[in-house]
Amino acid sequence: MPRSRRSFLIAGSVALTALSGCQSIGQGEQSQISLTLRNYTDNPQPLKLELLREDERTHSEATVLNRDYTVPAPEDTDDSAGAIHESDVVPERQYLVRVLLKNGRFERFHAHYYPAESNTEAIEFGIYRDETTANLFVDFRSLS
Repeated sequence: MPRSRRSFLIAGSVALTALSGCQSIGQGEQSQISLTLRNYTDNPQPLKLELLREDERTHSEATVLNRDYTVPAPEDTDDSAGAIHESDVVPERQYLVRVLLKNGRFERFHAHYYPAESNTEAIEFGIYRDETTANLFVDFRSLS
């Protein structure tokens, strides 16, 4: 094979490979999930939030998010809740969601996030105080 023809074929295959790579850019991007943390109590609530992949064996491999937050109390009587909202925090996928409330009895709560069953692209939960026992609890929204 003459040198010019070989060079042409190599250059052509490199160009086709580059073009096919460009076509897939943007198509393979995964949707991102946002977080909304609401506090319906009178005091700021410190907590630890973990998002774990359910398809991994070890805790370190499964951990996608392991973060401490302090969710503020409502600022005035007109606000129903203090809130933290973070957009596009983690890729959209199935997660085990764990919350450790640090005020009171250091209670853990968990739920499962299934994107196909969620009506929002956010993991949302609220912190409440039980009126009867005065204990804190977490109510997950759009989670099971």
